[in-house]
Amino acid sequence: MLLLVTGLLIFVAIHMLPTFAPARRQLVQKLGAGPYKGIFSVIALLGLVLVIMGKAGAPVISVWQPPPWGRHVA
Repeated sequence: MLLLVTGLLIFVAIHMLPTFAPARRQLVQKLGAGPYKGIFSVIALLGLVLVIMGKAGAPVISVWQPPPWGRHVA
């Protein structure tokens, strides 16, 4: 569960960075457009991988069970 939460935090945080225009502009000026996009992509991919790994390891909680006849209807 820790991997899932960490991945979500990383993924959301990196996607919030462009909303802070001065910080984004400063990073683009410091690193350049290409490296900025590359680092952004790697961090976003890392967050996505952690979300996937965390989801795979999370316990399954059954919220709803269809009635026996419901399987045939679906």
